[in-house]
Amino acid sequence: MDLLLHLFYMAVVFAIGFIWGWRERENFASKKIDALLMHIDSSVHERLEESRIDIKIEKHKDVYYAYDKDNNTFMAQGSTKKELEEVLASKYSDKRFFADRDNLKEVGLQ
Repeated sequence: MDLLLHLFYMAVVFAIGFIWGWRERENFASKKIDALLMHIDSSVHERLEESRIDIKIEKHKDVYYAYDKDNNTFMAQGSTKKELEEVLASKYSDKRFFADRDNLKEVGLQ
């Protein structure tokens, strides 16, 4: 009888230890994954910010002109939206361009 009681206690202690260990492993893995996702998110955000250029578009007669919004530097020109996008993409292939909605409405591109 003492042997059965002793085995029962050992089984209970083992089960409690197993459950506790499993939960701790899950908590550790969850924290590790959260840290990795935050790192990936910040890395992606940094890459997007590095490749981002805010532009201002002007229209004179039938030609669109794109300027860097920060320093007003001329970047490209085109007679249509598509042509302007193509010229920007060919000159600055590793960059992404963003124009304000108000600016797009002002020049008739939206």
